[in-house]
Amino acid sequence: MGRFSGWKSYSNHPFYLLLYLEWILLAIAVFATFAPSPDAIHFSPPPRPQGWEILPPHPPMPPSRPGNPSRFIPGILASIGSLGLMGLRLPQVHHPWIYQALYTTLGFGLSGLAVAFGGRGATFFSALLLVVVIRGCLMFPWRGRVMVALVAYVSFLGMLMGTILKRVGFFHYLSRKVEQPADLMEFLSPRSQGFVLHLTVNSALLFGWVLVLVLLLVGALLSEKKSRQDLKEAHRELRQYALLVENQAALQERNRIAREIHDSVGHYLTAQSIQLENTTVFLAEDPPKAQGYLKEAQRLGKEALKDVRH
Repeated sequence: MGRFSGWKSYSNHPFYLLLYLEWILLAIAVFATFAPSPDAIHFSPPPRPQGWEILPPHPPMPPSRPGNPSRFIPGILASIGSLGLMGLRLPQVHHPWIYQALYTTLGFGLSGLAVAFGGRGATFFSALLLVVVIRGCLMFPWRGRVMVALVAYVSFLGMLMGTILKRVGFFHYLSRKVEQPADLMEFLSPRSQGFVLHLTVNSALLFGWVLVLVLLLVGALLSEKKSRQDLKEAHRELRQYALLVENQAALQERNRIAREIHDSVGHYLTAQSIQLENTTVFLAEDPPKAQGYLKEAQRLGKEALKDVRH
């Protein structure tokens, strides 16, 4: 544990469990950077609609290739690494809200920058978005958490649709500068339409459910932490109250003992004083009687001393 105490003392992350989860998501993103690209689905251009015969024929679409030679891997790793280092220092609650907003915006920016450097679309982007959402949930109240989750969801849908449109060659058709370009579904066969719709809806629903689970998980952790803090504060107040009651009880006991000593000793001293006065009066006229008064005064002194000791 001593080897990890250094970075833990630097980090102000409230939940190391969530910090480890963020690192796992970032590791998945890094792995996706170096993983070979799966064979993407190749959509062949459909037949041209009637009346477009005057346009030149479609150029053949390039076959799917593993990997993406246009990727800038150092830029991807730098963006992911910067996003990971940001998680060690989160804006505190007492900081102005603008710090938290800028922090979250920077997180979204680094996520988009990693994808712009050649990331692998929605699968790559989703892991980084989840990291930003987790941190947003730790900084904002419920309304802010929902806003961050909505921004992440819209960003995911935009990246997902952009990836699909790019894959089916939609931007290639738009680059022909056709006066009235056909809708995307007109470029796809019915079988491809169903597959694309199924893939899009499933991916959107899955990421939406993951966002909901993240919101609930972080909310539960924050509620549990607040409950523990409230319980700790209640225990501290209870200990202070117990000490106060103990001190008050001790003070009352001392006062009671003082009153009892005052009453009993005062009584004995008064009686002893009377006996000594009688001794003085009868010492010359009746020495035996004076001696009796003196013995009584001595007895009263012993009784007073006994009460004080007990």
